[in-house]
Amino acid sequence: MKNTILLLLLLATNHLLAQQDYTVGLSNKDGFANIYKTVTTYKDPYNYNNKTETRYGLMEIKTQKTVLPVLYRMVYTSMEDNIYVVKDTLDMFSLFNAQTKTFITAPEYAAIDYFSEDLVVVRKPIPNSYSNVCGAIDKTGKVIIPVEYDYLGRSAEGLLNFRKDDAYGFINKQNKVVIPNLYKNASDFGDGLAPACLKDAAQYGYINAKNVFVIAPQYAYAENFYAGYAGVYKSKGSRSRAQGGDEMGIINTTGKTIVEPLYENVSIKRKGGVFVVRQKDKYGMVDSTGKTILPVNYKKVGEFNNNGYAIVEETGGTSGMIDSKGNFVLPAEYTELYGSYTSDYFIAKKDGKYTVMDSKLKVLVTPDTAKRVLSEKNNFALIYTNMVKIFDAGGKPVKTIQQEGLDMYGVRFMGDKIKDSIRVPYFSKMVLINLQGNTQTKIPGYDISDFNEEGIFVVNDNDYSFYDYTAKKLSTKKYNQVVNFSEGIAGLKETSTSTPYLADKNFNKIMDLTAYYTGPFSEGIAATKGQYDGTLYYIDKTGKTVFSIKAKEGYACKNRRIVVMNDYGKYLYITKEGKPLNNATYDLLGLYTEGLAGFKNNNKFGFIDTAGNVAINADYDAATSFTSGVTMVKKGTDFFLINKKGQPVTTDKYIEATDCANGTFPAKKASGYGLLNTLGKPIIEFKYESILPEYDDMIWARLNGKWGVLNATGKAITAFEYDNVENFNNGYAKVQQGKKLGLINKAGKIVLPVLYDKLSTVYKNMIIGYLPSGSNMVSVK
Repeated sequence: MKNTILLLLLLATNHLLAQQDYTVGLSNKDGFANIYKTVTTYKDPYNYNNKTETRYGLMEIKTQKTVLPVLYRMVYTSMEDNIYVVKDTLDMFSLFNAQTKTFITAPEYAAIDYFSEDLVVVRKPIPNSYSNVCGAIDKTGKVIIPVEYDYLGRSAEGLLNFRKDDAYGFINKQNKVVIPNLYKNASDFGDGLAPACLKDAAQYGYINAKNVFVIAPQYAYAENFYAGYAGVYKSKGSRSRAQGGDEMGIINTTGKTIVEPLYENVSIKRKGGVFVVRQKDKYGMVDSTGKTILPVNYKKVGEFNNNGYAIVEETGGTSGMIDSKGNFVLPAEYTELYGSYTSDYFIAKKDGKYTVMDSKLKVLVTPDTAKRVLSEKNNFALIYTNMVKIFDAGGKPVKTIQQEGLDMYGVRFMGDKIKDSIRVPYFSKMVLINLQGNTQTKIPGYDISDFNEEGIFVVNDNDYSFYDYTAKKLSTKKYNQVVNFSEGIAGLKETSTSTPYLADKNFNKIMDLTAYYTGPFSEGIAATKGQYDGTLYYIDKTGKTVFSIKAKEGYACKNRRIVVMNDYGKYLYITKEGKPLNNATYDLLGLYTEGLAGFKNNNKFGFIDTAGNVAINADYDAATSFTSGVTMVKKGTDFFLINKKGQPVTTDKYIEATDCANGTFPAKKASGYGLLNTLGKPIIEFKYESILPEYDDMIWARLNGKWGVLNATGKAITAFEYDNVENFNNGYAKVQQGKKLGLINKAGKIVLPVLYDKLSTVYKNMIIGYLPSGSNMVSVK
């Protein structure tokens, strides 16, 4: 609350928005998660060519605290726990330790690869060149391999493949040359062998760490060994990866051909001792003897699970399951069939229903109408439109979670090592709430206006529509721009290029508008503003101009008086007919209450009557509006009450005061804030940090930085627990904790939980609420 009083010229409804600073992305096994958001990097003044980029950072999953700000173009794991590769906005790379929240290296590298055998390869730009040189650093950022090589491969079996002088060789982790750079091409070691092609040769073979060809050069191209096998090519296109026209096969470490070089691509050996082969975009399977066990006729062939089953997809789109011998254990008749990477479940969909099976194909859930199935090692979940059912690994139901507006595709199991909870996210929603009937009606849209005096509100759902407090949609059309109804008249614009117009309650056009309509109608007239001539036009309900005046701003007509601000920023009163009330202008000008309006000139406050005559001289340093014949003013350092004649009500003085209302006046003594009546008598003792005037016989007071409610006798009926509050109106008051809003009644009871981003005023026991998207964490036990 402010410590001095200012005249209030306008009333506004404050909408509190809880902003999501970032989105949580991939969770990593070391307990950190990637976070990101979109930022505007260039703001076009005309909004035609705005440019945005995604920025990344890191969050600790357990504490939900940011450890690396969301400022970087790229953040990814280095494959070493707690160490991440970070790319800044200058496209330079560095290493960051998420545990210590410190950078290990400066942003001096053009690229950083992944750690392998405690080393990571880095590339550094060569000055005045588009080229880089390569080296390797350890987990502390210390340079282990000097940054001087044209190319450097990852550390594999203690050796790193390097290129210098356009030829390849191998060094050890101490930067000692083990195999000289004699080769036209070479790659990393695996199973004790590395593919290599001599400078003057065209064919590849495999060398050992002693630089001896164990498998003689005979292949058009050769890949690295992995788990005892390597891909070799009888013929090869220009690209390193398999492509159409290639003839690829598989050999073992003795050089024996396992799969003949007949295929465009052959996978590494999979579980069950088989290889997946591809020819003309169709897949099949060959076993380790070279026998075809699944014809090359399928659209996809998946990985085998621990029990030896793999999913295959027909070219027509249906899927089935085979064993390691190529026999179908489930016919290819399912529209969806998939297994989990983190559990041993299979999920099959047929005729619109899901079946859940364990890794041995035992049915755990018979065909069910769930929209989605999610699985983890110890649990799986069936996800419906507004519900999640959780089961244990044996298919026994654990619990059911009801959630309106469920984001079905955002549900996920959560936990560090053990996934012991489930995240249940929900979409934002706009609801019209009956406070007496405790019912809710969902309103489509993402923003709302408040109720007008007749209970009509506007909904923004990319375009604008009108609803009343019963949730009835009033408009058949949607509008590009609107001004809500006041005294039965609205301003409407149907498209971005159409002419705006005034409309009646039935949305019938009254008249096209030639000036910008600000509204509202009050006492039969409303303000419009000329676009170019600096003129205000006040119009009647037929659209006819009643009068015009040169002015910057004009407000609603109250008691046949209108406050306007002239071209010099000074305020004056005019009559409903557009005539100046007097010849005076003011630095500030308040609304009439009880026949008097406050004004400010030359940093002093006074009051004028309805004829524009000075009723109370401008002798005060601050003042507020009259209520019940009394107002609070400030003179020098003293605050005190005066009546309409400008006479002090009592001789009491106060060190601070705030806005008054309903015949009650917040004032402060050395002991704290209290509340006075119109006689200047205390009705609430002086012991609070702040206090508000009485509304609906209820009073808000603050202690220890938090607000609570007092009744008219000063008894606290709630705890002092709210960060911000609004005055009671129609029996209810809005409360705020953090950035969220709720609603209490005059008994101090929570009527709406403190969950909302926006709440309207209450109209006939109806209120509009906006609930943001969010999520609940629920234990799966």
